[in-house]
Amino acid sequence: TYSIAAAVGYLSHDGAIKYNDFERFTFRLNSSMDFLDGKMTIGENMQLAQSNQTPFSDYVFGGNPLNTAILLHPIIPVYAEDGSFAGPIGGGLSDRLNPLATSTFQRDDNNQVRSIYGNLYMDLSITDNLQFRSNFGLDYDDEDQLTTLERFSIGFLSREPNRLVNDNRGSTSWTWHNTINYSAEVENHSANILAGVEATRSTTQFLSASRQQFLLETDNFWQLDAGSGPVSVSGNETGYRLLSYFSKVNYDYAGRYLATATLRYD
Repeated sequence: TYSIAAAVGYLSHDGAIKYNDFERFTFRLNSSMDFLDGKMTIGENMQLAQSNQTPFSDYVFGGNPLNTAILLHPIIPVYAEDGSFAGPIGGGLSDRLNPLATSTFQRDDNNQVRSIYGNLYMDLSITDNLQFRSNFGLDYDDEDQLTTLERFSIGFLSREPNRLVNDNRGSTSWTWHNTINYSAEVENHSANILAGVEATRSTTQFLSASRQQFLLETDNFWQLDAGSGPVSVSGNETGYRLLSYFSKVNYDYAGRYLATATLRYD
């Protein structure tokens, strides 16, 4: 016996803030197959996803556009008389950047995430009383974030030089779980014995690179090699591993007396 189910999804959303948008593609596949006259079942559940987003950035004065829209003094217009963005020009006005200017300056930012989630499993009926199950699960994420910091001069707020920040985050986690289960009944006595082993590993990596002084501030020119200023690079990796052995025994006498024992070693 073989069964399969697949689904494809697409989501596109323009945010309430200008230049803030989100797009996601997803693909799901679930399948299983029986072997040995139904005594063995092998199956998988998987999801692939990729998303693209122009996110909010907190690299500007006052935070993201939602914050600055609330905190900006109401007497400050969106545009100055010459058509440029308006901003605080004197004492008593908060150091908050025009929210439309904030979103405009971040229009080339991009956050792209690729992910794989899923598991592969096998169920085997060795005898009527003895069952074996193995399950391997995977969780993978890879994220690239591009942050552009344009030069500007609005009122008494300014930024010079401009700057590009390119971050990459990657994480991989997997778990392999194996159990064997034996059950038996003799007259008023019944018992269930479970034994298993589980291995888990998780790794997270982070790499960040930035550079200053870009001649042009266009989508195609925001590349690290296109800058002429100082370069900054940082990175790290963290993770953990765990190996576990476990067993459990359940005993029942005549449905009136119960006993349970559990043993685990990590």
